[in-house]
Amino acid sequence: MRFGIVWLALGAATAAAGPVLAQDIAGDGVNLAMRLSASAPDQALASAPDVSSQADLTSQMPGLQTKVELGMKVGQAAPGAGAPNPGWWNSTAAGVNAAWSPFSAAKFEFGAQNATRVQYSASDPVFSDGTQHYAQSRQSGLSAGATLTPLPPVDVTVNASLSSNVQQDAWVGGTGSQTSDLTQSDTRQLSARLAFTPLSMVKLEAGGQMQSMALSWPGGRAATYSALDPSARLSATPWAGGSLRLSMDRATAPLSIDQFVGFGQGAVALEAAQPNREWRYSAALTQKAGPLDLKASVLQARVETFAYLRAPAAGARVGLGSGDRSEVSAAVAAPVPLPGFEPFKLEAEATFRASAVQDPLTGAIGRMSGERPYDASLSLSQAVGSQMRWGVTARASGPQTNLGPTETASLSPTAGLGGFLQYSAQPVTVRLSLDNLLGGERAERDVYYVGARDLSEIDHAGETRVVERGIHVSLIRPL
Repeated sequence: MRFGIVWLALGAATAAAGPVLAQDIAGDGVNLAMRLSASAPDQALASAPDVSSQADLTSQMPGLQTKVELGMKVGQAAPGAGAPNPGWWNSTAAGVNAAWSPFSAAKFEFGAQNATRVQYSASDPVFSDGTQHYAQSRQSGLSAGATLTPLPPVDVTVNASLSSNVQQDAWVGGTGSQTSDLTQSDTRQLSARLAFTPLSMVKLEAGGQMQSMALSWPGGRAATYSALDPSARLSATPWAGGSLRLSMDRATAPLSIDQFVGFGQGAVALEAAQPNREWRYSAALTQKAGPLDLKASVLQARVETFAYLRAPAAGARVGLGSGDRSEVSAAVAAPVPLPGFEPFKLEAEATFRASAVQDPLTGAIGRMSGERPYDASLSLSQAVGSQMRWGVTARASGPQTNLGPTETASLSPTAGLGGFLQYSAQPVTVRLSLDNLLGGERAERDVYYVGARDLSEIDHAGETRVVERGIHVSLIRPL
């Protein structure tokens, strides 16, 4: 317990980087938000403890917004098959973002992020060779963008970013032998968008994004791929209280280091190492009808998935699987008046997904790797007086299967019930959130194969039960 208290205290001063500045701060001034989170271990469910903290400092002055985020998190790796002593991990992150508007027709945005995660584990020196394993991953990036309005109906937006991802592993044997591995990816992105508003109720947008990536490893360095992804969008407000959006674009998912390492780094000609791509078509509708807020969207995509690895018997091999996926979402928010009580607020949201994609390794048609068939949430909250608000939230998610080159991980459905209590006494707001007070459990089954997954030679399998349960405390006070 003392260990956790120490990290909580440190986290109050140094906390985790979050998303880039996404919206304006209401009014001029400075605001500081601090959050603490702790998750207790549950041996029956094979879950591990972790403690995290986060601090956000935002400020707004005429023409200038800034946001600084700091964070730290520490925890114990969840035990699994073959890992009686899984070890500890810690992560730190920092981010700085700024938006500057020197005059009404121009806005410039800048950002920088850095995050590091270190994990250590060691096997028992009495019953095994006592090998120690150090793993470190580091992500960093810079971004810049500008939005210009040369003429009132026309907006031009240009964004550029550079990011680097480094993954390093080191093993120290019980006899003192040492081995290490280092892999780095560098990604560059440049995008441009032109928006034209011929009428107050209609907006047309068109643009594209260029993306390229290079990989480095002890054996060399090479460019893996480049992509040009176009996009187009129509936004309209054809009637009072409603809005409609239609869009079409092609999306390229950046190639991750884990994919590169898992598929055998350098074992294949790197021009064959391609990322997943898909053409997407979507429509979204929002409507305010009296006290009701309604949202609905639908998406249809044509998917291309790649696999690239070296089979010892067959040499380098590359597979391409294609298919379709669809997604439908709906949400509603409405007041629920009860005689003699303050009105409640009901919020419900659900997303349903379906896909039929060819597995590039086995050739079988099935659901996409990592896709959940549904996610749903239901929240009921109430204001108590002018300073307090409380609520309960139920969440549910469907099963999920993650397919790797040499292993699969299957997760069962999960559902849980949580709640929150918020108290505001100007200038301080305190919020206590309890996630999955009931439920939140899910079973995980991992299957490891000898060589490539399509050979169907199982090496071993393991099963665990995990629970996503946590306590979050947020303190917000304008400075």
